Amino acid sequence: MTLETLKILRSILLKSFLIGYVLMLVTWAMYFLWRGNWEMLMVDQWHLIDRSTLEIIIVSLYSLAKFYFLFCILVPALAIHWVIKGLEKKA
Repeated sequence: MTLETLKILRSILLKSFLIGYVLMLVTWAMYFLWRGNWEMLMVDQWHLIDRSTLEIIIVSLYSLAKFYFLFCILVPALAIHWVIKGLEKKA
């Protein structure tokens, strides 16, 4: 891989991390703003799931998303960044 390709890949990964993390935080905020209405529909009206299971599912979803953004996108971006810096020092 050339240095330019590594820089493009790093840029794509960092921007993907920022966009994804911001969207995750926005959806988390939206969940807390409308949690009462949404939970009432899911639990009381539609009888799809009980409240404690719903909370476990939601926390698990956001934990999984956070893990994905940090370890599958940010860590490779940082590794590529360090490789680029090492290659630039050699040149």
